[in-house]
Amino acid sequence: MAGHDSDKAHRRRELLGAAIRALREAAGESQTAAAVAIGINRGFLRGIETGDRNVSVERLFDIADHFGVAPAELLDGI
Repeated sequence: MAGHDSDKAHRRRELLGAAIRALREAAGESQTAAAVAIGINRGFLRGIETGDRNVSVERLFDIADHFGVAPAELLDGI
C-alpha cells in the first residue's frame, strides 16, 4: 500500500511541476531566471518541475505570485 501512495504522490508532484513549467515557458523564462525571481535555487525549481521535490504551501504561493496566478490554478486538474 505504501508504494501505491508514493506513486500517487509522485504523480501529483509531476502534474504540479508540469503546470509550473508550462507557466515558466509561456513567460519565456529560464529556470535560473524564474528561480532567482521566486527566491529559490535552480536545482530546487528543476526538482519541483520534474516532480522529484516537494513544495511547501508558502513556496507554492511564491511561485503563483511570480507568475501572476492564483495558487489554486497550479493545482487545477490534480
